[in-house]
Amino acid sequence: MRQIWELFPKICERVEKSHKDVGLVGAHDIVHAVRVVQVAYQLSLDEYGEYTAMLAGLAGLFHNADRIFEKKFGLTRNDEIAEDQIRGLVSGWIGENLSSDEKERIICAVLCHRNKNGENDDAVLICLMDADRVVNLAVDFPIRCGQEFSNLLAVDYGNFLGKNLKESYWHPKSVLGIVSLVLEWADPATNVCVRTRLGKKMAEKRAKIIRDFFANLDNQIEEENMLDYSFPR
Repeated sequence: MRQIWELFPKICERVEKSHKDVGLVGAHDIVHAVRVVQVAYQLSLDEYGEYTAMLAGLAGLFHNADRIFEKKFGLTRNDEIAEDQIRGLVSGWIGENLSSDEKERIICAVLCHRNKNGENDDAVLICLMDADRVVNLAVDFPIRCGQEFSNLLAVDYGNFLGKNLKESYWHPKSVLGIVSLVLEWADPATNVCVRTRLGKKMAEKRAKIIRDFFANLDNQIEEENMLDYSFPR
């Protein structure tokens, strides 16, 4: 499998420099971006072929563009970032390497990758969405999530034990509540489930580990004889 950093070394250097310049480390650092590159490339290669895989891989490399602006200007994920800012940053990374159509497909994927699934989503967007979701279903997600949301409760025990946690993505109450939301990405009944063949296989394997994590925590709290305790709410 050809690597994006071998195909586009100068682009990769520019993207890495942008991460370093704003001090973007942790949950959404350059390593996360490259992991999404690798998964997007694999998913697309399996489903759409090498040409789309190249575009999807580049979209994965660029998908932290909004995070870079959040870090640079001290914004949160609830703050709106102007589309032209993201377009300008991604266009600068790409330079003259791609056609205008290729560039537009990639930029549209980067702009829309946090959206819910749409019927008319482009293949590049589908693979970027799936790859980001698959990577965020990995076993290290609770650690990365705790780092990003260190101001929240680790676990909202009063609303967690023995229940189906209902959490808001945009206004979460706890780190574990956010972790619970990623299970939707492996649930075909939702409008955020992964859609590629390989993505579904990867997501289900990873979701099982997170479900086991929840079940084990429930069992351990019961083992500690804490079920009758009045947890803060």
